[in-house]
Amino acid sequence: MTIWHTEVPLDMRGHGIAAELAQTAFEYAKQNYLRVDVICPIAAEFAAKHPEYRSLIGKQTNQ
Repeated sequence: MTIWHTEVPLDMRGHGIAAELAQTAFEYAKQNYLRVDVICPIAAEFAAKHPEYRSLIGKQTNQ
């Protein structure tokens, strides 16, 4: 699966919602035996801080 983008409304930013979206996506991939291609910089940052998800990453592109 590919994590293209995490979108959080401006007034809700800064509350960890994007990180929750990334974590939910990685957990879904883990539970469903999927590899994750990461394009979203927020998801890439999340993966860098959480080594337990790094083994799921197939391809990482920071745009």
